[in-house]
Amino acid sequence: MSLFDPDRPVRSTPALWRADSASQIVTLVPAPADFPAAASLAGDGALNEMWAADVRHLVIERAGLRHRIQVRGRDPHAPLAILLAPLGDTLHAAACDATPSRLTAGAINRGDRWIGVDLLPEQRRHSVFASFSQDIFSGLRFYARGQATWRNFSIAVQSSGDARRTVPVANPFYVDPLGTRQPVGVMYSFTRDLGPERTAGRVTAYGGTAGLEAQFGAWRIDGHGTWGRQVEHYGLFNRINTARLALALADTNPATAYNLFGDGPSTNPATIESIRGYTLRDYGGWSWSAAIRADGPLFALPAGTTRLAVGAEFRKDRYKDIGTRTYTSTLTPVPLAVTPYPGARTVKSAYAELLLPVFGEGMRLPGFYKLDISAAIRAERYSDFGDTHNPKLSLAWETVRGLTLRATFGKSFRAPIFPELRQDPASMAYYAWSAPDPQSLTGSSNMLVIAGNDPDLHPERATTWTVGADLKPQFLPGFQAGVTWFKVDYTDRIATPRPNLGNFLINRDVYDAILTPNPSAPQIAEFYASPYFLDLTGIPKTATFVAIADARLQNLSSVRQSGLDVNLSYAFDLAGGRTEFGGSATYIFYIKQALTETAPSIDVINTIGNPIDLRARAHVSWSNGGFSATLFGNYVAAYTNKTVSPFEPVSAWTTFDLNLSYAFTDKSGPFSGLRVALTGNNIFNREPPYVNYTAGTYTAAFDAENANPLGRFVALQVTKKW
Repeated sequence: MSLFDPDRPVRSTPALWRADSASQIVTLVPAPADFPAAASLAGDGALNEMWAADVRHLVIERAGLRHRIQVRGRDPHAPLAILLAPLGDTLHAAACDATPSRLTAGAINRGDRWIGVDLLPEQRRHSVFASFSQDIFSGLRFYARGQATWRNFSIAVQSSGDARRTVPVANPFYVDPLGTRQPVGVMYSFTRDLGPERTAGRVTAYGGTAGLEAQFGAWRIDGHGTWGRQVEHYGLFNRINTARLALALADTNPATAYNLFGDGPSTNPATIESIRGYTLRDYGGWSWSAAIRADGPLFALPAGTTRLAVGAEFRKDRYKDIGTRTYTSTLTPVPLAVTPYPGARTVKSAYAELLLPVFGEGMRLPGFYKLDISAAIRAERYSDFGDTHNPKLSLAWETVRGLTLRATFGKSFRAPIFPELRQDPASMAYYAWSAPDPQSLTGSSNMLVIAGNDPDLHPERATTWTVGADLKPQFLPGFQAGVTWFKVDYTDRIATPRPNLGNFLINRDVYDAILTPNPSAPQIAEFYASPYFLDLTGIPKTATFVAIADARLQNLSSVRQSGLDVNLSYAFDLAGGRTEFGGSATYIFYIKQALTETAPSIDVINTIGNPIDLRARAHVSWSNGGFSATLFGNYVAAYTNKTVSPFEPVSAWTTFDLNLSYAFTDKSGPFSGLRVALTGNNIFNREPPYVNYTAGTYTAAFDAENANPLGRFVALQVTKKW
C-alpha cells in the first residue's frame, strides 16, 4: 500500500506498508489527485468495517496479525492513501498486537517507567509586598506590612498505575498464550496512552503585620500582631480510572474495547479518554500571633552599659484538609474522607537576654581589650508537646585589638510540623525491595519496606557548642578571617533512615532496631494486601524476604555532628574601584547517628542523601560607584556511593556563578532608587555528578542533597525604592 506525507512533496517511489512485517494502527486519508498508485483494499485479507465515535474503521487480518485502520474520508469508493508520520520513509508500528506465536515463555518486555518524568517542577511565582510607617507623635510609631505570594507548579511524576491488569476472554484483543481460554494478566504501561502522570496546582499565601513602636528614653517597646493564611490546591492528573478501565476491557466491540496487547496507543482515543482519572486535593493553613518586646539599658559599668531584652509571644497555628475529590476507582467523581490532622497548635513563650560588658573602653587590662558575656533563656509551652526551657550563653573576648575569641553554648527544641504528623494513605507506602546483603549467596536479599510517618513522633532536642576566632589586623586594613568549631548533639532527631536503605542488610547491627527478621507467610500476605502497597519492583509475594524494614520518619535516638567553618576576605582599591577576594568553607568531621540507645552509631558523612565533608565557595568582586560584579566558585568534594554493591565513586562538582548589578545614583527622577541586577548560577552549565541511587518511589541520577540538576539559570531583577 502506498504512503502519503502531506508535509513533503509526493515521492515518485512511495514507501510501502508491509502488512506481514508488523501490525500497525495507521490512518487513511483521501489521496491527492496526483498521488501514484492510490491503494485499493481489495484482497488484503478478511476485511471488516466498523464505526466508532463517527469515525470509520477497517480491520484487516493478514499474516496472522490484526490491523485496524482509521479512515478520515467518508466516501467508501474514494482512493485512499496512508498518512505517513513526518519522521522518515519508514512507517513505524504504532501498535503491535500480540499473538501466541509472538509470546516467548520467560521473556519479559521491559519498559522504562521513568520516561517523561520531571526532576524539577515547572513553576511560576508572583509576589507583592507593601509596607507603611507613620509617626503618630514623637516617640510613637505605627507600622504595617503585608505580602501576598502565589505559585503555580506542574511536574510529571512516575506512574502509579503500572500494575497487573486482567483481560477477560471476551475482549476482542484477547490473546491466550497457553491455550487455557482463561482471563490473562497483563503488565501494561499507560504512559503512552494517557501521557505521564502529572501533579499540578496552585499555592496562595497572604498575610500582614501591624504594630506600635514606642520610645521611652533609651528603652524601646514594640508590640505587634500577625495573621497569615495559605491555601493549597493540588491535582493529580492522567491517572487510571480502574472502574472505567474494567468496563473498557470487558467491552466486546473492537472499535471501543481497550487493547492491552498493543504497544500504545493502540486503542480508540475516545476509549483512552474515558479511563483518564484524577484526584483533586485542597489544604489550608492559618497562623495568628502576637508579640511584645522591650529592650534597653539597665545600669552602667566601667566597661560599658548592661542591656536587657525581654519579651513574650503567643502563636496559634492550624493546618487542615479542606477536601479531596477523586475519579480513579468509581464511575463518577466522589469525595474522600478528610485527612486527619491534629487540631490547632498554640505556643506561649517568654524570653529574656542580658548583655554584660566585663571589659571594654572604660576598663581594660593586658589581654582583655574587650570582653562581653550574654545569657538568654527562652521558655515555651506547646499545647500538644508540653513545656520546654532552652538557655543560651555566649562569650566574645577581644584579647588585643583585632583578635576576638568566641564561644557559645545553647539548647534548642523543635516540635514536628503538621505534614510530619500525617497518618493518611497519601503519606504512607509499603513496597518490596532488593538490597545488598553480604550474608546472601547472590549478594542481595529482598526486604519489605514501610515508608511514611511514625504515629508516635515527638519533638527533637539539640545541644550546641561553638568555639571560634575572628581576626581583623590593624596592620592590614581590609583583611578579615574567621574560624569556628561547632558540635551539635541531637536527641530524638526527627529523620528518616530511608536514604541508607542500601545499607540496612550490610550493617544489620546498626539497623537491627528497625528490622523484623524473617517475616512469616501471613505477614507477607498481609503486607501485599495492604491498601498502601505499591508494586515498585515486581517482586512477587511468593519470593523469600529476610526482613521487614521500618523506614518511616521517626525519632532517632541520637545524632552527633562536628565540623569547622572557615572564612576569609581581603578588600583593597584597584583601578578606581574596590576589589575583594574571599572565600568560605565547611569541613564536617563526622555525623554519627544511632537508632536506639544501645545500637552502635554509624557515621553517615559522605553518603548518599547526607552532607559531604567538604564544601567551599570562593569569590572575587569589583565595584565602582553604582556598578558591581562578583564571580563565585563553588566546590563539593568527591565521595562514595555505598547504596550499591560494589561501591561506586561520586565525582567532585565545581560550578561558577556570576552577579552583575548597577544601582543608579540619581537623587531624583525616574532612576532614583532604581537597581538592576543580572544573576547567573552555574554559568558553565555543569551537570551534577552521576549517582546510581534509588530509594523507594524516588530515583535519580544525582544526589539531591548535594547537587542541583537545574543547570545554567539566569535571573534579571529590577528593584525600585521611593
